[in-house]
Amino acid sequence: MALPIGIYFLQNPQDFISRAGPISVFAQDNSVKAFFISFISHLGMFNFYGDSNWRHNFAGSPQLLWPIGILFLIGIGFSIKKIIESIQNRDYPLFPIPYFFLLAWFFIMLFPGILTFEGIPHALRVIGVIPVVYIFTGMGGWLLYEWAAHGEPRLWRGKKIIQYKKLFFALCALFLVFVTLTSFNKYFFDWAKNPEVEGAFSKNYVKIGNYLNSLPPETQTYVIVNEPGVLLYGISIPAQTPMFIETIKFGQPRSVYVKAEDLDQIKTDQEKTVIVPLYNGRLFDELQKKFPQGKIKEKNGFDTYEIE
Repeated sequence: MALPIGIYFLQNPQDFISRAGPISVFAQDNSVKAFFISFISHLGMFNFYGDSNWRHNFAGSPQLLWPIGILFLIGIGFSIKKIIESIQNRDYPLFPIPYFFLLAWFFIMLFPGILTFEGIPHALRVIGVIPVVYIFTGMGGWLLYEWAAHGEPRLWRGKKIIQYKKLFFALCALFLVFVTLTSFNKYFFDWAKNPEVEGAFSKNYVKIGNYLNSLPPETQTYVIVNEPGVLLYGISIPAQTPMFIETIKFGQPRSVYVKAEDLDQIKTDQEKTVIVPLYNGRLFDELQKKFPQGKIKEKNGFDTYEIE
């Protein structure tokens, strides 16, 4: 599956390193300090402060719900304990390979994030840790369950041991329901409906694309690409969203996409011309000077400049 992109990167190595270079810890003034800051940030993202990008997470919220985070720490702590005990006892033939494998998996998959310094901690770059994090969490939950159910007789002392155990199992079931409902509500309601998420996913560009599609064919439309980004086909990445939406409906973009510094390309020789900047900034002052007959109009959360 990775062969096509691998061949592309072999033929275009500049695309492989163009993004990685500037965000690397090695591009910082003090690489060692940057490395340790990133390392600590990524270790703490599970229980203390998570990814602040609204596309990846409820900004700043720990990646794990606090009771799940505690179970995760129990699981990872138990794994480290088993390895240390094995080394101390020199049980090399019986070395706990599964625990070593899980810890190696966890730290190796953290490195794509640890070696970067932009937007840390970054959950998407360490997505490979998800399975092992939940293995540690499940391990912690099972250890806690075994301790409470079988490993501590004092908990069940007395004639009502059956009732106590039933209560314990009921609490375990309630815990699972609580975790499920809390996480479901947090991400499918609170996160999904947060206006910050719309901005993070650039919903405004979708609105612009749908608006362009709604205009009659005789209207000349221009999209001013005044939002910075990596170039794709000579145009900033943010412009690709409305271009794609137009292409889906008409086979190709009907609008003319021009950069902010190329306003001279705008022609107003048709009955109506609509100019849509990707970003509502000072560009309207320039448009009013260049086309004083036009007017600024608000359209569902963004502004247009219309000349009739």
